[in-house]
Amino acid sequence: MHASSSPVAPIIPRPLLLLSLLALALAAWGWLYRTYLPMLVGSWQGEDHSYAWFVPAVVVWLGWTLRERLRRLADERYSAAALWLVAAAVLFVAGKFGSIKMLVFASIWASLVAFTGFLVGNGGLKALRMPVIVALFAIPLPPFLYNNISFQLRLLSSALAEWMLRLAGVPVFREGNIIDLGLITLDVVDACSGLRYLIPTLLMALLVGWMFLGRNRLRLVLFLLAFPISIFANAFRIMLTGVLARLLGPTVAEGFFHDFSSWLVYVVALVVLFAGCRLLAIWDREQNTIPAREKAAPTLPRPHPAGLFVAGLCLFALSFMSAAGSASLPPRASFAAFPLELGPWEGSRLTLEPEVQRSLGASDYVHATFRNIESGNPLYLLVSWYAAQDGTNSAHAPTSCMLGSGWSVTGRSNLPPRDGVRDFPVGRILLEKGGNRIVANYWFEQRGRAVTNEFLNKWLLLWDALTLGRTDGALVRVEVLLRPGQSVDDGQNLVDDMVSRIVPLLPDYVPGRDGGNKG
Repeated sequence: MHASSSPVAPIIPRPLLLLSLLALALAAWGWLYRTYLPMLVGSWQGEDHSYAWFVPAVVVWLGWTLRERLRRLADERYSAAALWLVAAAVLFVAGKFGSIKMLVFASIWASLVAFTGFLVGNGGLKALRMPVIVALFAIPLPPFLYNNISFQLRLLSSALAEWMLRLAGVPVFREGNIIDLGLITLDVVDACSGLRYLIPTLLMALLVGWMFLGRNRLRLVLFLLAFPISIFANAFRIMLTGVLARLLGPTVAEGFFHDFSSWLVYVVALVVLFAGCRLLAIWDREQNTIPAREKAAPTLPRPHPAGLFVAGLCLFALSFMSAAGSASLPPRASFAAFPLELGPWEGSRLTLEPEVQRSLGASDYVHATFRNIESGNPLYLLVSWYAAQDGTNSAHAPTSCMLGSGWSVTGRSNLPPRDGVRDFPVGRILLEKGGNRIVANYWFEQRGRAVTNEFLNKWLLLWDALTLGRTDGALVRVEVLLRPGQSVDDGQNLVDDMVSRIVPLLPDYVPGRDGGNKG
């Protein structure tokens, strides 16, 4: 006779094992993103991204409405979760060493999707695809991308408002984002670009289409309609402000009416969006409020222990890798020794306010104002150097932090190398405020390279972090204030003169690839 064998009880009960592994993974997750989670939440404080406060609640609500569908589709296949975990790791490395906080924020999102996948399987993730998409709206665009889009929307809104004003019989002259109505002038600034209303409108289009339209192609149409609806509504607000300012005075272009009209535009855009949804629904014979609910399975599948263990291990590994020391930096001089007499330029050193210094995040900087003894033009110089550029501190283009307050960007371009001045291109920005004009040049001085393209700069940061172990670098800004009667070319010649004098000095303060000049 053979004795009957019974299965050996596990040393650690499965529920306790799962809870322990989940706690390990969450601890690793919290440690890895301990610096970036407050940054993500902090980015929701401004008016441009305040809608993001509602995103977590919307995600939870969507998950609750899909609970029956989740029970029905959840399975024990975890390949998608593993891929999401790999994506989270790649995004974290690229974001940290490429100094793009948005990619690190996207890594937070991808890691949460991976955790969810290890809990509910591939089928469960498919059931939750809508909450996953909506959660993306909690991630703000990076400043350099946000400002570029905002600048283009300002020009587009200004052009559309000009067209509407002409249709209304109002004589108007437009130059860039400046609308001249004769007695008054409207300056379409960043707050009037419409971008802060476009993104919430896109989110609403996504939710409205999901709730009231049954076909994905109609949902896509409604989502795409949100772009022209939001842009035209914002242009109409600018046009209406111009008409009322012409009739009632310039006070209607600011204060309560300005803020109220902004909210009114958003409400009007939502009304038009719902009307568009209703028209699309007429063509949709398969209208549903939410996906059909079927009989639920009795329980969800059990989370995968190995998956949770691997997730925790990977996140801890990323934590140690990100904390690892970088290569030693070449020696450099302090900007305290930067000369303030350069040919016809006589300067005095300036100190940034503590709040500005914290926002700049530079390891060392020189900020000085110069005056040309021949032409009398004032010139502002700012070179901010960073010992390490990561997702928390990095050099960014001046459009993300314009000189002073109230300056409007009236033009942007890239200038090619100029013989006798510099052997590299520079970015040029033209600024205007109250009749004053500034010609500004800038470039990124990055480990022996002079770069103007912000995307290329981010890629080089990532590449040099992986190949050289270095992410140090600087941003150079040279800005000259034009005098009455001077042209942009006159200002550019003055900027070029200063640039030709500081370029030979920079390698002492901003180390190149091998600690020397640019190669």
